[in-house]
Amino acid sequence: MHSSLNRKDIEDFWRRSNSICDQDPPSDPENLHVQVRRMSLADFTGLAPQQKITDIEPPTWKSSSSQSSLINSFSTRRRSVLSNDILDSPSRRLSPRIDEEMDVQTAVQRLRQIETKNTEMKPVTSSDPSSSTSSSVSPEDVAAEKKRANDFIHRIQHAARQLNQLPTYSESCPTVRSLLSEIVAASHSLSAAIHQLKSSNLVYNAELLSKELPQVFISLISFVSKLDTQAMTANMSTPSRKTSLISSSFSQLIANLNVLNRAISSSV
Repeated sequence: MHSSLNRKDIEDFWRRSNSICDQDPPSDPENLHVQVRRMSLADFTGLAPQQKITDIEPPTWKSSSSQSSLINSFSTRRRSVLSNDILDSPSRRLSPRIDEEMDVQTAVQRLRQIETKNTEMKPVTSSDPSSSTSSSVSPEDVAAEKKRANDFIHRIQHAARQLNQLPTYSESCPTVRSLLSEIVAASHSLSAAIHQLKSSNLVYNAELLSKELPQVFISLISFVSKLDTQAMTANMSTPSRKTSLISSSFSQLIANLNVLNRAISSSV
């Protein structure tokens, strides 16, 4: 084996060994100088310095519609579905929407329909021994129904007062048509509330309510009929006479509403 190594190879091995051994490690590790590259997290991408990030192309639908427009379109479709879920009933057709405008003839026709329906309904009083409905009605329910009836009376009074204070009574006026719609809607709700009160009261109170409510409808139909332009033009020659008749009908309506209101307050 020694014969295969020449002198030159031995000297070269000896020189390299001495060179490595001469490099002593440092006695203090803190004196080591290590190159550290510092960067913020915002600059760190995990990619090589020469590599670039390719932007993601936006989807095609974003170019034509925004997020808000998508939400609005969904809300519109949802509202249309919800509106179709509410089924119309025959009783609701007698009561117009608040935003529905109507002329005098239509309002009078609706009021007469409500009056007829009210006379056909037969309440079951608490004195009836076969009745179990009134026994289940609590005093709180009766008080709430009385408050509802009073609110509907105030709505009729307010709308009728506005009609009485108008300088002109043209049926084409949107204010007149809206007030007529308000009167019809409140009258329908008042009739339903009175029917509930008659079913939960004694015979005397039920008869009192049954007597006063038709008087309200008679005066109400009379007042609204006075606003008919064609009828008033055919019978009256002066506008002052027409205004006097309207004011007289309004006063009679307010008086009958006050009597009904007192009958409601006295019911138990």
